[in-house]
This record gives sequence, C-alpha cells and structure tokens, in this order.
Amino acid sequence: MRVLADDARFWALQRAVIALGLALRLAEYLHNDSLWGDEAMLSLSIASRSFHQLLGPLGYGQVASVPFLWAERLMVELFGINEWALRLLPLIAGSGVCVVVALVARRMLRPEEALVAVVLVAFSQTLIRYSEWTALVAGGALPLWAQGPLSSPSPRRSSASPWGLPSWCRRSGKGAWVCSHA
Repeated sequence: MRVLADDARFWALQRAVIALGLALRLAEYLHNDSLWGDEAMLSLSIASRSFHQLLGPLGYGQVASVPFLWAERLMVELFGINEWALRLLPLIAGSGVCVVVALVARRMLRPEEALVAVVLVAFSQTLIRYSEWTALVAGGALPLWAQGPLSSPSPRRSSASPWGLPSWCRRSGKGAWVCSHA
C-alpha cells in the first residue's frame, strides 16, 4: 500500500510540475517578443503564400515541413498576420510536449524517473523558448513524441532496452514525413 501512496504523491507532484511548465510557456508567449531573423523570414513565406504555394520552395533559404507550414497558414487565416497568430501553434505544440512526455514517462518509467523527465522538459529554458518561436523545432517535436512511445503496447519498459528506445525509434520512422522539408 505504501508504494501506491508514493505513486499517487509522485503523480500529483508531476501534475504540479506540468502546470508550472505550461505557465512558463504561456508567460513567454504573452511577453510577445519581436520576430527574430529566421522566424521573420519563415513568417514572410507563410503570410504571403497560399496553402498550395507553400508546397514549393520557400523564400530566403528557409525550410519547414508541409504540415507545419499549413498549420501556421491556418493560424494566419484564422487570426490575422501578427506575432500572436504565428506563435500560437508553437505554444500549443510546446505545451503538448510537456503533456506527452509526462504520459510517456508515466507509461515507461518508475514514478521517480518519470518525475525527473517531466521536470527536465517542463523547466528546460530551450524548450520554453521554442514554445514561443515560429520555428519547425516546436512544430516537429510533438508529432514525433506523440506517435512513438505512446503507441507502445508495453506498460513500462521494453524488453529490448531499459528505455524502450529500439521499438520507439522503429515506430517513429512511420511519421518521418512530418519532418520532410518543402
């Protein structure tokens, strides 16, 4: 019974860490920094082209996956051409990474290990910053994380590896199109 109580405590702490991580990402989004160089060049292509035109080479030497470009173009169509609209998708994706990593960690790791994984992702300054940038990194991280370990049939660790990596890596190849460049 004590182990179950400890597990419940870890899961409650994990939810609190996720909430703090989401709050940090939202605060970064609300800070509303100006677009930086690559972000501005990619945004020009997104804002000035139709969905069909986004299938071709982008201007200014930029590359991004077609699903990311189309999702960003949809944000522009719905909310206008502004930083808020262009950064909404990275915010959603970056927040989703926190949640998905927590789900994967809970499924594959012991409670204390899962908590460490969630803390590292929730408070990573790099991941928080990418949650605000109109960049492929945020848009590409979530789909690859979500379709790999979450589809694993094993409740904890894979027998092939203590971290379940071989089976995750094989399955993540199915969705490699998400990272293909236009």
